[in-house]
Amino acid sequence: MHHVGSPILWAHGGKDVATRPVVRTTTGEAQRKLLIAQIHNERGVCRYKLVCFDQAVQDYTQALALNPALAAAYYHRATIHYRLLAGHPKGSSRKQALGQQAMQDFKEAVRRDPNNIEFKEGLQSCRDEIEAVLNRGSSKFQE
Repeated sequence: MHHVGSPILWAHGGKDVATRPVVRTTTGEAQRKLLIAQIHNERGVCRYKLVCFDQAVQDYTQALALNPALAAAYYHRATIHYRLLAGHPKGSSRKQALGQQAMQDFKEAVRRDPNNIEFKEGLQSCRDEIEAVLNRGSSKFQE
């Protein structure tokens, strides 16, 4: 049996354009959590495109709290951490932390979706960047 739940705001192209009722089954809370996790992930994508990285990371983290199996949220969060590496000086503790966070999330994304080529490429790029930093004698990243 299906019933219409309360409207949830849907985003299109980074702009809120309409509200649509969400159809939910009576199996309830588990499906609702999965849906809300996906909404947080999609909002994170919009915020990423708007270069609101801190807010996007919060959205991805909320998505993962609701659905730890959401590989895309790990990948998106890793991508932000990876992009932010360039903005920090060699040897800084923040750069080290971002590298570790990016590596951890890329690995988890690949573990959860091992056939996703984009996830694998992200992981390899992160490894290459960390190796390059290590070869320049900079701070140590731990995988």
